[in-house]
Parts: sequence; structure tokens; C-alpha cells
Amino acid sequence: MAKKSTVDKAPASPALAFLTQAWNSLPLKSWASLNSAMNTCLQVAVLGGMKFAPDDLEKVPRLVRWLSYGEGVYALACGSRRGSENLSAAIAFETWWGREPWLWQWETSAAERLHEGATLNWKGEALKVTSLGKEQVVACAYEAGRSAPVKVRKISRQEFDDERKRLAKLVRDTIKRFDEAPDRAALEVLAPEVKAMAWRPCDREKLKQEFTRRCSDFAKEVARAAEQARREKERAENARLAATHDADLAAWLRGADIRRPFDGVRLRLKEGRIECTTGHKLTLRDGLFILDFARRHPGFCAASSGQDVKSPTDRMPITAVTAEGVRCGCTLIPLSEMERIEKEASHG
Repeated sequence: MAKKSTVDKAPASPALAFLTQAWNSLPLKSWASLNSAMNTCLQVAVLGGMKFAPDDLEKVPRLVRWLSYGEGVYALACGSRRGSENLSAAIAFETWWGREPWLWQWETSAAERLHEGATLNWKGEALKVTSLGKEQVVACAYEAGRSAPVKVRKISRQEFDDERKRLAKLVRDTIKRFDEAPDRAALEVLAPEVKAMAWRPCDREKLKQEFTRRCSDFAKEVARAAEQARREKERAENARLAATHDADLAAWLRGADIRRPFDGVRLRLKEGRIECTTGHKLTLRDGLFILDFARRHPGFCAASSGQDVKSPTDRMPITAVTAEGVRCGCTLIPLSEMERIEKEASHG
């Protein structure tokens, strides 16, 4: 019997084009060898990630003859082998069989779809899927060292869908309990209870993310409360300092040992040294040297002139002289303050 070629027209998908070309090109040595070769070509199309149209398998010639084990190729399309997922191929098989997928959402090694050989945690039992039908899935429990199953579960489509809905509701209710937890301690109490339940991996991952989110929320709340308390304390301290600023400054100028920030830069003469409200100290000799230098060199700038001028004793650098005062390092000392110190020293 001669091999009949397919219709000579542009295929609807890359996968069908590949399979059609393979069918037209392979020699008919025997039907057994041709069927085996075509079965291999179909696996190549699936594993290679070729795009299938939903009705492609209905167009492939003699598919029922050379597809010796369709569930095995379907398992590849569902992801039974690492990196073998091909969603379009899985849908093509489901369309050809007229079977709705058995979706379990990442519980199995399949990408959401159950297939023969997939593992299934069914109500706390670890099962292995052995067959799939339109309205029933059969899964078995095995013991180590025994090939025969110790338990067989026949799960109807209705029971399967009801369990999926129950688990989805359980996840929603648990997340709600997370959201209603008043603090981190109450949230931690829920953790052992959640971990002890037989969740699907997708549920465990979602609950882990939500748990982490709520822990982060509580951490942020604690941080916000601490920051608010710090700001309130800072505002109260600033208000206190503002209320006592003038009195504290007057006392400091008289020689009192007061350490606090003051507005502007003020100087005082104490025990033969000049002290600044910024905390700097220098000898009276250095202070008078700086004042004399400012009078003799108005507009001086160390950066532009290239001169390195420092006071004789404390070696304080003079970086600039402006109309506002003398800049020593990063501190701008008003000329009026230095002239006041000069007068106090002369009267003393």
C-alpha cells in the first residue's frame, strides 16, 4: 500500500509544517518504521517548543496509527521533563481528545496540568497519577519497594473542582487572618498552623509572600512610629531651645558653661582665650592677628591668591576675607564680633 501525501498547502502552524514535511519526506520502508519515525518527530516538535494550533493533531495523517502512547507525549507537553513544557501542544492534545485539562496549579511537575506520572497531594495524601479521562482521574499511593499500589483514588471531575475551590477559599481566608492580625506576635502565632496544613505549592508560595508582606508592614509601622517619636522629641527640644535661646546666649557670653546650638556665630573672651559658639577656641593673640589681617587685606581669598595664611599660635587657616567677616576654615566669624573682643581685651 502506497503512502498518501498530505494536501499541498501552507500549514497553519510551525509544528504542523514540520510534521507534514516529515510525513512527505520519510520513505515507506515499512509502516512500523514510518510510525516510529513520525512518533519521534512529534516528540521533537513538542520538546523543541514548536507552536501548535489547537486543531493540528486532527490534520496529521494516520496519527492514531503511529502515536503509540499519546499520554506520554502529552506528559512531555505538560512539563514531565525539565524544560519540556509546550502549552500549545498540550492544548492540541486536549482538543483532539475532547478532554478538558485537569488543572492543579503547580502542585505537580506539570505546568498547572496533571498528566500520567505527575505527583498529586490530595487532601494530605501523596499520590501518583496513573490515568486521566474526561470525567475521572486515577491516582495511586505507593510504598517503597512495592510496585503495586497500596491505595487507589478515583477522583471525579466534580470532586476535583470542589477541592480546588475549597483550597482557594482556604488561602483567601488565611490571608484575611494575616491582614487582621493586630501585630507581629499575633501573626507569628499563625505560622505553625499554616505550615502544618497540606497546601499545594502554589498556595504555600502565595501564603509565604503574603506572610512576608505582613511582616514587612509591621516592620514599617514600627519604623514609622519610631520616626514619628523621634520627630516629636526633636520638635519639643527645638521649641525648648528656641524659648531659652536669648537667655542661654546671654549667660554663655557672660562665661557660663552652656553647650547648645546658637543662631549665628558669637565670640567671648574667657580665661585669656577666645571661644566661639561653634566650639572652636584660639588664643587672644591669634584672634587679634586674624582681625589685623582682615583689615589689611580686604577681599582676600586663599584659593585665588595661592597664599597659605595661618594664625601664629593655633595655626588656624584664613581662607577668605569678605564684607561679612573672616572665614577661618569652614567658619565665618563676623568682623563685628572680633572688634567687640578687641575692645574687651583693651579694657581688660
